[in-house]
Amino acid sequence: MTWHFGWNPKYFGHIDHTKVVAPYIRVADANLCPNGTLSILYDFRLCQPNTSSLSSTILHSLEHCLLAILPDLLPGFLMVGPMGCRTGMYIVTSIPLHKNYVQEQLCKALQAIGDLKSVPYQSEKTCGMACDHNLVSVQETVHQLLNSSFFQNETTKVTNVEEII
Repeated sequence: MTWHFGWNPKYFGHIDHTKVVAPYIRVADANLCPNGTLSILYDFRLCQPNTSSLSSTILHSLEHCLLAILPDLLPGFLMVGPMGCRTGMYIVTSIPLHKNYVQEQLCKALQAIGDLKSVPYQSEKTCGMACDHNLVSVQETVHQLLNSSFFQNETTKVTNVEEII
């Protein structure tokens, strides 16, 4: 099996949500467009699927925070957006990045959120729901994530990785 930048391509695509253990980061998809442009979709799962989820306010605030921080940390950063199930975020880059590097940069991003004095882009001019943010709650959530085994170990936490597809 060939590994690509530390990611096992066998686990790209759809997964069995009953067999994963959050938090984790994985490549969900990678596409090469006809014009040669590459896009890599990362699944940054923060909550255990079908067990817990983030409030829309926390997820919205986290999206804004990561949108302000990740462009400086991830080369080729294109976007970050919440999952509809509210269990995590999608991150898209135009450059394939090594798994350990992505994990390290996400750790730095979450640490930076702890230092913020306000939620970025929280104004009626820059946000479609500017009243739906809570910096304290997102910082508490980030603190819990940083204390999780995912950020304390060098490997992502997915149980029975052979069976998650």
